[in-house]
Amino acid sequence: HPTTPIPHLLFAKAVASLDAEGLAWLVERDPTVLGSAKDVVEEVTEPLRRTVTEAWSAAVDTSPAWGTELMAQLQDPAVREHVFQRWSAAVRNRDGVIPLGHLERLPVDLREREARRHLHEVVALGTRAEARFVYARLLPWDEALGELRGALGHPDAGMRGAALGSLLALPGLRPDEPAWMAPALAMVLARKNEQDPVRGTMLQALAEWPRRMWKAEHTEALGRILRDALDAADLSSSTAQVAERLLVRAFGADPAWGAPWLGTFLKERGHLQDAGLGHRLKDEEVRRAAPYLLALAKGWAERERGGPLLQLAASLGKRAALVPGLSEWLVSVRDATPDGRLAVALSQWLSKEDRPRFEATLAGALRRWRDRGWDDEVVALALREPRDVPLHRELVAELERVALRLGKPSANALWLLRSRAWEDFDRMLPTLLKRDESAIAIPVVREYLHRRRQDLLGPFLAAPVITGQFATGATHWLLPFDSGFFRWTAEQNRAYSRALSKLCEDLERDTPTLLLAVTRLAALDWAPMDALQAMADDARPAVQERALRVLARCDQGQGVPTLLKCLEDKRARIAIYGLRRAFNGMPPARVLALLADVPLSKVTVAKEVVRLLGELRSEAAYARLLELDALPLHRDVRIALLRALWDHLDREPTWAVFEHAVTGEDAIMASRVGDIPADRLTEALDARLCALLAKVLARPEPDARITLLQRAAWLQVKDRERVFLAACGARLVSPFDDEVRAAMGALVHRSDEHDLPLMARMLEAVVDDRRALAVALESLLQPRERMRPVPLRTVRLLAEEVLTHDPRLATLRVRCAVIALEPEDFASHLDALGKAGWLHADALMAAQVAVAQLPVESLRAVGARLGASSSPEVRRVAVQCLVRDAQEGRGWTPERLETLAALQRDDSPLVAGAAQFVFPPREVVKTPPGE
Repeated sequence: HPTTPIPHLLFAKAVASLDAEGLAWLVERDPTVLGSAKDVVEEVTEPLRRTVTEAWSAAVDTSPAWGTELMAQLQDPAVREHVFQRWSAAVRNRDGVIPLGHLERLPVDLREREARRHLHEVVALGTRAEARFVYARLLPWDEALGELRGALGHPDAGMRGAALGSLLALPGLRPDEPAWMAPALAMVLARKNEQDPVRGTMLQALAEWPRRMWKAEHTEALGRILRDALDAADLSSSTAQVAERLLVRAFGADPAWGAPWLGTFLKERGHLQDAGLGHRLKDEEVRRAAPYLLALAKGWAERERGGPLLQLAASLGKRAALVPGLSEWLVSVRDATPDGRLAVALSQWLSKEDRPRFEATLAGALRRWRDRGWDDEVVALALREPRDVPLHRELVAELERVALRLGKPSANALWLLRSRAWEDFDRMLPTLLKRDESAIAIPVVREYLHRRRQDLLGPFLAAPVITGQFATGATHWLLPFDSGFFRWTAEQNRAYSRALSKLCEDLERDTPTLLLAVTRLAALDWAPMDALQAMADDARPAVQERALRVLARCDQGQGVPTLLKCLEDKRARIAIYGLRRAFNGMPPARVLALLADVPLSKVTVAKEVVRLLGELRSEAAYARLLELDALPLHRDVRIALLRALWDHLDREPTWAVFEHAVTGEDAIMASRVGDIPADRLTEALDARLCALLAKVLARPEPDARITLLQRAAWLQVKDRERVFLAACGARLVSPFDDEVRAAMGALVHRSDEHDLPLMARMLEAVVDDRRALAVALESLLQPRERMRPVPLRTVRLLAEEVLTHDPRLATLRVRCAVIALEPEDFASHLDALGKAGWLHADALMAAQVAVAQLPVESLRAVGARLGASSSPEVRRVAVQCLVRDAQEGRGWTPERLETLAALQRDDSPLVAGAAQFVFPPREVVKTPPGE
């Protein structure tokens, strides 16, 4: 399926599993599905790397900008030159400029060619000196110095900074040519008195050099540069940060030189922005730097610089073991610092990277924390401990002490004990509650007693008055439990029930609390429901209604007699819903007898009675439903009756009821026929339902028709005779736009390949109603890749048959043709329209817009076909094809420039006038337009 779109990056994680044939096919078709070319080169083997390179170079016009890194793999000079020219044209913007990041990934010789082009040939950069100077970094040092010499002495600091930044970035782009480092460092030293912004630009350029370039012989000059920066009176914080970054990147060249300099920065600047040396040192470099790193750590520890010390240790991670003695200094800082957060962070690092030392020193640290009242820090440390490792016993003991103090951190300490040391939590609960019974207010304690220690829960279930840290003793406490009462004993259930009942008797209690208490009463498993049943007669309406609604939840059916009694008065509208669960266990005859006595004067009650009758599925219940159909019922009750008959679709009287609903006066009733589940129908019943649906679409009420049409796509009717489909198509000729849209949506989803002749006839019938035709096509036309085969063939019928009789419909023909036809067929179609004189102004505009829908790989062939037409209007569309074909990412190749020149010389002003206002970059245009 060559035209099937492939999701972006689909194979990015499976490149290594593809064979040569698969890789070549994907690269030739759409290489972006593999990810970046750089990642592909790193993933595949050398033979496959050659395969990818050859496939990309052979199909470079497909994705020319993708394979930048592959140009270094090309060996044939002719192929390399061809690919480079295509690449260069594709990645240029409208001014002919290529972003610097693209050029830096090129081989050195091609990089230099592009740099010279930007410096000397790109017209748009001729007035943008600062934007032009950045390309000098891609040249050799002497050539770049010559290009920038004038700007290096420019009186404007911004101009000097741009030139210096470009020149000093040059050695970093040529890491295998270290000879350029010395003159670059000398230039920085010579400009020690530059303004701070310029100084920052210079240091930033040095900081971008690869770390491997820095050697011990460079440290003397680099030290002087850093000294000059620190001595500057106008040194800004941003420039100081860049200088520090430069120091850290060069640290591995000579740790004996770098360590004192870090101390100098900390002393003179007051802090370090980044002491994470470990991120930038390899293991061997850490070993060599270990004595100096330890000396640095010792100095920071003695000066109470715990923050930088922690940064250093965190950056080293497990490699801190390569610096013997570092952990001891971390412990000494932790055990002396007055900063609790720093102490926790240091302890956390020790726990993760030096577990033995952490465990050996934890007891002493926790004693110190206890003396300082650092309860929050104890909880914070326990919270950060890895979950796959049991909490240290000393830490568990300290958490218990924190919990028993019942201070602000106690709740978190208890939660940690519950989740990480539940046996200790279980053991300490009696002591906790004995010390302060108000601890029951802590959720983790309360829920644990409810689920695990019901033996401790009893004294709290009767809503006692509690005093303590979390209670004043002024009120009774009723614990908030909503479920899980099966865990309790019968006596505990009864005690909680009495407490809830007493609360409900309080006439001053707020309504939400009362409703919650009533709900909890019904959830109790082993408690009497007398109080709940009595609430069915409560004078408070909210309490009464909630009691009626929850009575059916009583698992032993205690609420059924009360609910049946309520059916006799105004409470029936609520009680009837509660009886559904009770009726589930009764014989159908008993349920029918009970329902027969229910008054149907209230709509809510009548609806539920009808639903229950439909679910009984007995002859007597069905007869009762038919009896109700003969009565004058409320609309909602009759709708419920239609739903109740769904379980009797095999009976003839049922369909008579449906027929009456469809032909009756109520349009809403008629539309409800569409709710009938068609997946349970026989072929004959399916045809019968389709006929009813067609009658609904013939009703005069538009709302009923539109509602059914909007649902038509998802109705499960088979409609073998296409009765319903024809009725949907008939609604295309409607004065209501919404109905036309809904009808077209129904046709698109319900039609198959056998319906194409029928679709053609239905669309021909709507041609004379221009508004309806426009609305229908608006719903039909979608991007080609999103259309199913049948709608796509329908659009082709429109373009090639239905719309071919009137030139005033040419605009719609063009819109249909670009979707339904292959690109070259579309070009032929436009040519035919142009020769027939049908490409009037609106149709020509539609054709130009349609070009944006064509695949980019087809634009060259389509443009050539259109450009050869004898119709000026068609050739005007060729101009649009060329403009899109030369968009950014594809570029102005010599072939496209030649095509543009030919169009600019066209005899028709319609074509030449448009072509002469297409502007490629000036430097690639060989002759001025119009000559």
